[in-house]
Amino acid sequence: MMFRSFLISALFCLPCGTVWADYPGDPERAKMLGDYVSGSYARYLNDPRAQSRFFQGSFENAPEDVRLGRLALYSALFSDDQKLALQTARKLYKTDNSESMARAVLAVDAFSKGRSARVRRYASDPTVDFTMGLAMQIVLGWNQIDEGRYEAARETFSSLSETEYFGRLGQLQLAKMEGRLGNVEAATEIFDDLELSGVTALELTLARARFEAANGMKERARARLQTLIDDNSAAQIGPAGEYLDRLKQGKRLPRLSERAEAARALTDPAFSFFVRNKS
Repeated sequence: MMFRSFLISALFCLPCGTVWADYPGDPERAKMLGDYVSGSYARYLNDPRAQSRFFQGSFENAPEDVRLGRLALYSALFSDDQKLALQTARKLYKTDNSESMARAVLAVDAFSKGRSARVRRYASDPTVDFTMGLAMQIVLGWNQIDEGRYEAARETFSSLSETEYFGRLGQLQLAKMEGRLGNVEAATEIFDDLELSGVTALELTLARARFEAANGMKERARARLQTLIDDNSAAQIGPAGEYLDRLKQGKRLPRLSERAEAARALTDPAFSFFVRNKS
């Protein structure tokens, strides 16, 4: 939720006693409103920890309010308090088991712990929330690969087509999966198509380099990484530079787990998209 700065300032300037005086017989509601206003002001001041603390307090005094729960969960995530975020997601899910942000957080947590059935419970149902739906579909797809349900994963990743960018991101996951399964021709065809699309250059290059190095094309992988670094010297500091050094030393490139692949999809390409679009 976004707040007008003048409205926040006006509310914050009210004496604390005024809030309590409006609800003399309902101190829990007064506390909820006081924490809500304080959390709103902390958000305006860009103080994530205070924002999280106050919105958490507000939600605790009105646990039936899904809107407050979502604010509390968002704020816990924004302040990088993962333990609190998980606790809040559980509370919010009990209040409304269709709430998308709670489901996404719980799905990611379940997947990180290898609890496939819980991932399916949290991530399988559709949602109109595009951002959280994206996260859940990526986690669900890699969970299906982890379970050996490859056709289901193909359907899941192919469904990420609401926008061209994320349709391509879904195709990148398919290319990774086909490569893991030894379907070299299918993976190569998808990688070729993606290179023409302009989708996230770093993640695509890293994924294709791992694929090529694992399938007897180490020189091609080495040249690909070198081109990336030549075009962008900053890429030397990070996985691209590390991969290139490993290949020069005759070492293998890492084979990422299903959990690591999901994490890569949720961080570099997805995060960069939302940053660029100020979402």
